[in-house]
Amino acid sequence: MEFVVLATSTIGKEWGESGDTFGVLGSDLFAEDLKRLINAKEVEFLTSKGGASYGTYVQPCRIFGILDTSSIVDEGPARITPRGRQIYEVRKQKLKNSKLTQFILDGGIINLDDIYKEGLYFSINGLLISDNEEELNLIEEAFFKSYSNESNELYECFKSTVFLALKGTQRKGKNSAVLIRENFKRIVSDTNSTPSKVEIAWFECELLRRVHFAIELLLSSLTETLINLRGGTINEVFDDWEKNLGIPQFLQDLFNTNGLSLQEPLSTFKSRISKDAFLKEPINRKEGQTLSPSSMSLFALALLLACQQQTDPIIRSGKIENKGKAVETAFDI
Repeated sequence: MEFVVLATSTIGKEWGESGDTFGVLGSDLFAEDLKRLINAKEVEFLTSKGGASYGTYVQPCRIFGILDTSSIVDEGPARITPRGRQIYEVRKQKLKNSKLTQFILDGGIINLDDIYKEGLYFSINGLLISDNEEELNLIEEAFFKSYSNESNELYECFKSTVFLALKGTQRKGKNSAVLIRENFKRIVSDTNSTPSKVEIAWFECELLRRVHFAIELLLSSLTETLINLRGGTINEVFDDWEKNLGIPQFLQDLFNTNGLSLQEPLSTFKSRISKDAFLKEPINRKEGQTLSPSSMSLFALALLLACQQQTDPIIRSGKIENKGKAVETAFDI
């Protein structure tokens, strides 16, 4: 199924779709199979690859009332709800004697001609074609109309997030990571405003991600040093960091100095972190993960201190609840 979705989404530009496959499962995994299909017009497909669809989509389908997982046991699948059955029935009418459905269920040979005939019903971009309007309407209803009184609050949260995203994407070129970072920056920079409930929720999400990443880096720098030392105490780890302290330019810029020592008090490190640290640009996670253990620990410290200083006024003002959990515990330590 994952291969069919990728192939039809890629080839869809032949019948008027965009051909965009951003986020489609298997783009790398099935690249060679897709190339063979296009060149040879058909390909025998082995089912030993893929299989991530269920784990990826079962929760979203549950949240929107398309699947019910409440009675799942080890040997049992999710149940299809009345809402999910409606979508199925619409697709069933379009896909009588479908070769692609048969291929999905049984494997074997997939033919390029069948992709051209039925591809618009499997492509991620096919919903925009008029022949799929009925399915599109049902899915839009599933997205925005709650299926029970118990789901009302969940739907209100989702609709608020959609509205926040649409407001943020009025200028092109913004993905979810940019929108979440801009929301975080807006809240920590404008302490006089009162954020909405949905803005606070995504602010807390980004704060948790930043603190979590910093703690991951600290753990990584500690364990890597212990491995290199073949064991040791915390003081021996610090001595090793101090001895091998290499400070790349971007870290010097973060701390606004070209000379750092791990013997300095924490207050000195705090005073050197600018108020807008890690706000202007995305956090360079890849660069942080490839640093030496000593530099990695400083990068993590800078991120933790920046998060603490940027959010402390908001938490003290009561605009953001002090839950006394992961983030606050990390700051206290």
